[in-house]
Amino acid sequence: MAEAYHYPGFVDIELATAYVPPQEFKEAYTLEEALSKGTLFPELYRPYP
Repeated sequence: MAEAYHYPGFVDIELATAYVPPQEFKEAYTLEEALSKGTLFPELYRPYP
């Protein structure tokens, strides 16, 4: 469970909660291509225009 922080005027607020959806392993780039593109997974590759 996330740690609660105490601030005057607030009752045990939680700063943030991350949601990371599950990802299936489908395919992967070669080592050289992954280093060049910054990701091992083609589904995550989003080149800047």
